[in-house]
Amino acid sequence: MTNMPDSPQLEGLKNEVDVLKQEVYRLRMEKDILEKSAELVKKNGASIQNISPTRKKQE
Repeated sequence: MTNMPDSPQLEGLKNEVDVLKQEVYRLRMEKDILEKSAELVKKNGASIQNISPTRKKQE
């Protein structure tokens, strides 16, 4: 295979690949956070008092 010079279309595709990789990373992080949140809700219940960071301020 010979190396072809970069064309504007090829550069655009490379940029799109980079953007999609970033989006995949972000979505995987979001999925992990949601899974951990679901585990906590199952473990501690869904009471807003159990998950509210302002509860300690009120006590």
